[in-house]
Amino acid sequence: MNDNEELTAVFAEVGKKYGFDTVKAEFISCRDFKIRWQMSYRWADFKVSDYMRNAPHDAVVSLANTIFGKMVSGEDSVYEKIMTDYVSSPKFVEMYQPLYLRRSRNLTHSPLGKNRDLGEAYERLISLGLVERDPAMCLTWTKEPIPTGRAARCSVLMKVVAVSSLLDDPDIPEECLDYALYTELCRVSIGFDPNGDKNRLMMPKLADRYGKERMKEASDGLKAAQMYV
Repeated sequence: MNDNEELTAVFAEVGKKYGFDTVKAEFISCRDFKIRWQMSYRWADFKVSDYMRNAPHDAVVSLANTIFGKMVSGEDSVYEKIMTDYVSSPKFVEMYQPLYLRRSRNLTHSPLGKNRDLGEAYERLISLGLVERDPAMCLTWTKEPIPTGRAARCSVLMKVVAVSSLLDDPDIPEECLDYALYTELCRVSIGFDPNGDKNRLMMPKLADRYGKERMKEASDGLKAAQMYV
């Protein structure tokens, strides 16, 4: 069997437990980790991120269980530990971070900007005890500003933090860059959180660590530059 046939076999076997008798699944190539599906009464069709292509069999079964559970109940389901352990593993990052970067067209793939170095900002945060050094972390500038006005964004699974090119500007206070980078590093440190529950619980605490006065100054600076974290 090829990869798509094996994937279909796993999802079809799990689907039987939920009352589905016709199931199809295939891998799709996209920048971010995504699972899409269509369903009717006893039929389901899945598009699964190809970042799961080399996943252990048990992790794929775990993923299928969660997705079918979500489809049938209509409510968010918590991914099982075997699945979250796999996509949060160093092996996963090592295997797929380069592919993610190749698929990310708006990145310079370098921490060095025209005026500022993200590596230096990272070192400042480490020296303050706000973050821990992670050799797998990839810091990069965007080529163009992030359309939504975000100061930075991240891929938690791929351990990539992308900072808006607008912050590569000596006229914008350095503290704004540090705060934007810190916020995304915090999101990466919280880990895989598809439902956002851990972020809602932990981000306020991590923000408090940064210091309310320092955070306000940085937030005001970003707002003046029409950006936000």
